Amino acid sequence: MKPRHSSERKVRWYLKRVGGWLSVLLLLSIIGAGVLLIGYRRQILHLLPPHTSRTTVLKVLEIENPYARANGDTVGFTLTCTVFEGVACYFIDGDDAEQHGVELGDLDLEGEIVSELGWKYVEQSTSVAGDINSMTLQCSRAHGILGSINCQAFRGERWEMLPMWP
Repeated sequence: MKPRHSSERKVRWYLKRVGGWLSVLLLLSIIGAGVLLIGYRRQILHLLPPHTSRTTVLKVLEIENPYARANGDTVGFTLTCTVFEGVACYFIDGDDAEQHGVELGDLDLEGEIVSELGWKYVEQSTSVAGDINSMTLQCSRAHGILGSINCQAFRGERWEMLPMWP
């Protein structure tokens, strides 16, 4: 159907042009929002309370650890994580906290641990050995497939129990 008046033609021309640009802008905003959400995933985790997840603890227990503790019905580990000049986690002997220990060696897992604990939470902590910008994490798991897992964090003054997420 052809427009009858020149004003109708102008309006249709205008709507086609504006509508096309609006479609492009809408598409770009959707893409931009997706990129922002992916880019800020770790920042979103910082808004969550400090915690550990069962999956992460089980991954750490799978790593060969010279300081692993097997104590009757439980097995456990002690880690010190730092955010001083980058993220790093290392196993330490629970009885000799002054010893530097053995690096975890999995950068993705180290990042996952610090993300769950919260970057600021770790940054504002002091480990058992007295290192600033680091904290000590101690976890134990009861033997068995569905054994309970308990984790606690030392931030500089006392040990605090951490909630366990799936």
